[in-house]
Amino acid sequence: MVLLSDDVVRRLKLAKVFKENQDAINSMDFYEDGSLLMTASDDASIRVYRTESGTEDKVIFSKKYGVDLLRFTHAPNTIICGSRSAGSDHTLRYLSVYDNKYLHYFRGHKDRVLDLCTSPLTDAFASASLDQTIRLWDLRTPTCQGLMRIPAGRACVSFDPQGIVFAAATSQNAIRMFDVRRMDQGPFETFYISAQTPVQWSRI
Repeated sequence: MVLLSDDVVRRLKLAKVFKENQDAINSMDFYEDGSLLMTASDDASIRVYRTESGTEDKVIFSKKYGVDLLRFTHAPNTIICGSRSAGSDHTLRYLSVYDNKYLHYFRGHKDRVLDLCTSPLTDAFASASLDQTIRLWDLRTPTCQGLMRIPAGRACVSFDPQGIVFAAATSQNAIRMFDVRRMDQGPFETFYISAQTPVQWSRI
């Protein structure tokens, strides 16, 4: 493992440029061991790259739904992704990249999903949407496992590395911390960010 010191960062050089996409890349994610990088593009493509060799490993297309906001699961050949197509379909999809087949559809959001995060230990994942809800899911079932109503605006979600604490950042300029084993009891801690206007969260 390389320690990213100031000196190491200054010596980094561009090694390769990939130009396969026909439109903007809207999302990317590394697999948990860093061996794979996956991208989603507005051209409806999902591309998988091997980081060690710097080569494209696979490309599939989701022409019907488009693709946005993808995240790896604990398996290197399955992902969760949002829709990019115009209209009212804001379903999240559990996709097998191996054979380009959908394993589950997670329905419930009424507006665009802006953030996704997966638990580092279990099959749980969370989504934050412009429909003013945060939802908790389990990859093994399409039924929503929990719902939190939030103020209008951009929100973000995240799990801690142990998969015990779940955090939700909302436009109230607040970050709320939950014990995933006792979500129904509400947050055990809330931090407020000092800002003149609602924070437009991108990641936490």
